[in-house]
Amino acid sequence: MSKNKILIFIGSCGKSWPYNTTPIQRALVLKSFFDQVLFIDKEDSLSIFLNDNSEYMKVDSFKELDEIFPKYVSDDSDLTVIHGPSWPISKEVLNLRKKYNFKWIVDLYDHENLTSNIHLFKKNYAKFVYHRFFERNIVKAIKNSDILISAIYETRFLLHANRIKCINGVAFSEIKKISNNKDVASEQEFLHLGYVGVLSFERSFLILKIVKELFENNNTKVKFHLIGDFDENFKNEIEKYNNDLIKTCFYGFVDWTRAINILNSVDVCMYTFPIAHREELDCVYPIKIGEYLALGKHVLSVDSNGLRDILDLIDKKGDITLIDENDINLWVSEIHRKAELKENMTEITSLINKDLARDLLDWDKLHKVIVKSLSR
Repeated sequence: MSKNKILIFIGSCGKSWPYNTTPIQRALVLKSFFDQVLFIDKEDSLSIFLNDNSEYMKVDSFKELDEIFPKYVSDDSDLTVIHGPSWPISKEVLNLRKKYNFKWIVDLYDHENLTSNIHLFKKNYAKFVYHRFFERNIVKAIKNSDILISAIYETRFLLHANRIKCINGVAFSEIKKISNNKDVASEQEFLHLGYVGVLSFERSFLILKIVKELFENNNTKVKFHLIGDFDENFKNEIEKYNNDLIKTCFYGFVDWTRAINILNSVDVCMYTFPIAHREELDCVYPIKIGEYLALGKHVLSVDSNGLRDILDLIDKKGDITLIDENDINLWVSEIHRKAELKENMTEITSLINKDLARDLLDWDKLHKVIVKSLSR
């Protein structure tokens, strides 16, 4: 008699996690592989989990795992536990592993260098020291886990016996369903540029520099569609450079569906997060690039390890232009070139990008390597 296959998915699955994030991708793909799935987090649930074989449990503290686990461990069950690079969760699961037998998966998601390095980049040294101290629990968890998953295959943790590289996929079928609507009134005389991300001096300074340079040296009508939480001072600074030729529209935080529809209305999508040549941030995997391709959009982007993984996967095809983040003149030049070519931006290029996303970046296809490993 076969055992009941149970998955306990801990953390990163509450309502604050957008549909297209790595943890949610993992959850939606893996849940179909198990007979029973329990999602646990410290916030309310995403409704997409509450069907079929799944249940959701909200906890006040991950210390409650010690009370939850005995209900799911038996001779008739085959238990698998998965969680991300969280030191509070890692600490609790390390203790549970001493009591119970289960298959243990640690998922680094798209962060090879763990949280402490983000604080190092921000020069918040107190938080860096605090997180680095407790991250030893994550390192212990990684060493004791049965499977280690990461999107970026860097040099750290290469000695793990069963490490899987699974880069983030694109929810192509969902994008196709929701991208029929266009959320922005089109002004044909403008080149429309889309950007998604936190809009602040720290995270989006390159956008500000591009807008300022266009203001000073420009004869092309350009409109920026900026999606994401924004710093009011940053917004005010950018709007100082608005005129008849340059416009900026701040949408604030919007849900994933509306973001896709806004981006579906633009001509070119941008990825400008400053990560090139920074070891502590060059681990970030830009899933947005895959979504831009799925929408058939032309892409202007900074370089990064994660982006190079995408380019390798699609055999360097597709309309993606890599630009040095420090070369503002080249950014402006490429924007001017896209404006000149706007009338000739063919449907063929759009279809090529969409086909690449469908055939090579769809998350179900990319996650097969994880399912295969679980089957062993």
